[in-house]
Amino acid sequence: MDKQIKNILKNPVKLLSEATEIDIYSEKICPLEQSLMLIDSIIKNKDLTDPALNYNVSESQFSKLDLQRSYQIFV
Repeated sequence: MDKQIKNILKNPVKLLSEATEIDIYSEKICPLEQSLMLIDSIIKNKDLTDPALNYNVSESQFSKLDLQRSYQIFV
């Protein structure tokens, strides 16, 4: 399912990222990856920082993403 969702979201997220320049300062997690993590956590009904999801992303990294990246790109 992840591949299907990634294929569906790849171009729209890329266009949004370029248009809004929301990803200019992102070093590790691009908006597409963050979108896939959000969708996966919703489907599995787990918190993004739950180790069972195996994202290998710390709470501080998610926190930085939340501060640097506007929620509007995900709307």
